[in-house]
Amino acid sequence: MKRIGYLFDKVIDPENLRLAFLKASRGKCQRADQRRFRDNLGTEICRLRDGLISGKYPIGDFKRFTIFDPKEREICAASFGERVLQHALMNVCEPYFDKWLVYDSYACRVGKGQVAAVKRAREYAHRHKWFMKCDFRKCFDSIPHDRLKAALARRFKDSFVLGWFCRIIDSYEKSAGRGLPIGSLTSQHFANFYLDPLDRFVAVAGRPPYQKRIDYREVLDEATFARFAKLRERRKAIAQEDGVPPYMVMTDAQMAEAVKDGEPKPETLKKIEGFGEARFAKYAERLCQNEQGGSGNAPE
Repeated sequence: MKRIGYLFDKVIDPENLRLAFLKASRGKCQRADQRRFRDNLGTEICRLRDGLISGKYPIGDFKRFTIFDPKEREICAASFGERVLQHALMNVCEPYFDKWLVYDSYACRVGKGQVAAVKRAREYAHRHKWFMKCDFRKCFDSIPHDRLKAALARRFKDSFVLGWFCRIIDSYEKSAGRGLPIGSLTSQHFANFYLDPLDRFVAVAGRPPYQKRIDYREVLDEATFARFAKLRERRKAIAQEDGVPPYMVMTDAQMAEAVKDGEPKPETLKKIEGFGEARFAKYAERLCQNEQGGSGNAPE
């Protein structure tokens, strides 16, 4: 896998550091440390930039407090300067973290979050009789530093960025060589990234029966594959329009079933296993449109 490099110049760009200050200031404008940083913004930005380059900007000075809703957790609030530093790193690196994650990962991601996660869970609940609810005991506290660093090194090759990731990881320990501070911006991204291989395993193993990818050009005759290809293009357009992965509109296997006897029609889609009422109502009409924009049915 190609590793990502040449990021640090973007991190220390003064415009990126100012953007990081603005993001770190959201909801914090009444705090004394934010006001001190703001009142000496030019000096603080230069100090942060120099500290990033030298690797000596101070981090790990947490204010710790405990919350009990929904369960007891220790929160570690970083200093304002460290918050700006973490935003500066993630402004540049977050897009790479995000594109590596499975679709169904919702924490701390643009366009995702709790509401989207609940909607997605509701979709799955309508399609399946059973589900398993599970959690990691002390998830953030149990993440091993060495394995997380090794995983990051397999994806990033920029030594300065990796060095800062390692410094941030090493700035906190719940037990020997383990733990990420709850409350830090990087912690959520690191946790998502570290658990992604498990997400991918579950995404494959949790979809019985599991099939390897099929080349439909080989298993369908020429005319049927032509219909399949046209339907695949419609599916792609619908998926892009709705901001969902194509398989959420219709799977390849369902498309092959839909075109085996001719152009797809609503009455055909209704009979396809797994293409339930919700998807039928949302996608059937658009999937059955022909190239002229009408439905797949012949005119009367």
